Order: sequence, then structure tokens, then C-alpha cells
Amino acid sequence: MRRLPLNALRVFEAVGRLRSAARAADELGVTPGAVSKQLKHLEDQLQLTLLARSGTGLILTQSGAELHDRISISLTSLLYAVEDVQSEKVEGKLRIDCMPAFASQWLIPRLRKFTDRFPKVSIQIVPSHPPHTGLDQSADLAILFGRPNWPDASITTLKEIEFFPVCAPSILNTRRLRTADLAQFRLFDGLDVSHWHEWFAARGVPLPRSVESIEFGDFNHNLSAARAGLGFAMGDNITAAEDLKTGALVRPFDTSLKSPGIGYFILTPEHRQISEQALAFRNWILREAAGSD
Repeated sequence: MRRLPLNALRVFEAVGRLRSAARAADELGVTPGAVSKQLKHLEDQLQLTLLARSGTGLILTQSGAELHDRISISLTSLLYAVEDVQSEKVEGKLRIDCMPAFASQWLIPRLRKFTDRFPKVSIQIVPSHPPHTGLDQSADLAILFGRPNWPDASITTLKEIEFFPVCAPSILNTRRLRTADLAQFRLFDGLDVSHWHEWFAARGVPLPRSVESIEFGDFNHNLSAARAGLGFAMGDNITAAEDLKTGALVRPFDTSLKSPGIGYFILTPEHRQISEQALAFRNWILREAAGSD
């Protein structure tokens, strides 16, 4: 192959990462029809089937997954090369609206990677609390949790969510836990949502009526209480990631509660041009999220 189909490869990378032609079109600023055309062009040129449909969207075939892994690495290297040349030119204020738990548990531990690459960008992180209504007009970018149905914004998937119980390692030092044993501990909930009933159902055990719970208005407090050994929090693959990595929290059970369509999403302006610093941040955080699996 003498000429690389670079546009088609870029489209394929986005579709494979987002598992959706529509979301890829939003991210790339093109129509879904243009995305489909580029994908067909690539499959015809390679004489391979790269994508297949499933009940939840598009999935990569074996050939598609192998190609996607290599393309992702190559495109990331190219993007870093361009950013290294341009990073000193990107400057100005960047306001990011996001949930406090996301900021403290996931974003801030990684933020130095961005500030080292873009030292002239002045960042302001503003807390956003549910229920989220969309992108504030004063914000350059928002990272919100929920379903992607906010109006007047371009929406890109950052990470879909899986929920699972977490606790302090000291709780597991004294005994081997069964699902029913959780009734002997406090279970921490948010004020607006509880996933405990669904998780117990997934384990084939009803949630005990006698279980004690504590409701917190901030998910940060759920994790803090779990770290302190007060009981179990319902963690997720974003906000509990650092604590699991360091060993401050552990997962006593393998069962995860998958919530298709629910996750963390990046919102950028739909009717005004995205700033250079917001674009740089969006590209950076997408790579960080992709690398945190």
C-alpha cells in the first residue's frame, strides 16, 4: 500500500474508541454519513471487516481490534509530536466544570501531566453538582456524569461506568466475605441514587432489609468513609481507580454492575468555537482515560 488512507484511519480510530459512528462524527466535526463512507473505503481498501454491530453499538472484529491498537499508538505519537511543537503557543485561561469527586479522585492526580505539557495554560476547576443541566456558558469545557442528553453542547464519551463495592483492606484481613456478610456492615449511598439493590440482584441475593446505611451528599465522602473502615462504598472504575491502585481500597468481589450509556462525558460548546486550550485539554484527557483501563 503506497498511500496511507490517513483520513479513513483517523475516523476508524475514533469509531473504535467510542464504539459509535455518531459520537465519532461529533468528535471529528463531520456528518455520520461521512464517517460511514470513510469506514467503507477503509474496509474495501484493506479487504477486511473491521467493525460489526451489537446490541449496544459497534464492536471491533478481531482484525479490527488488532489494527485499532496499532493505529491508536501511532496516532497518539503523531499527536504528541504536534503538541510538543505547539504546546508553548497554547496559552490563556481554561475553566473546567466537573464533579468534586471526579476532580479530586481522578483528575488532580493526573493533572500535572497536562500542566507540564502546557505550562502557559491557567486552569480553573469549578465544582459541578448533580443534577447536571449541561455546559455553563462561562465554562470552556465540562466533565459531567450521567446520560449524554444535555442540550446545546458537543458531547464526547470520556468513560462508561462500572460500579462495584469497595472497602478498606483491614476489613478483609479478619475474614473471608460472602455476599450476605455485607448485611453486617454499613453501606454508603448517594442522596439521589443507590446501586446496591441492583448489585445484590446481580449476585443473586436480595438486599437485606436490616442493613444499615449512611447517605452522603458528595461521593468523595463515600470513598473517605470506606477508606476509614466504616463500611462499604459503591465505587466505580473512575473515582475509585487511584485508591485501588495504591491499595487504600480493595474490591472484595469481582461482580461489576454495568450501566450502558451512563458514564463521564466531555461537553464543549456547540455554537461557539472551542478554545485552543480547551481542545488541548480534551485531547489530553481522552488519551488519559483510554490509558487507564
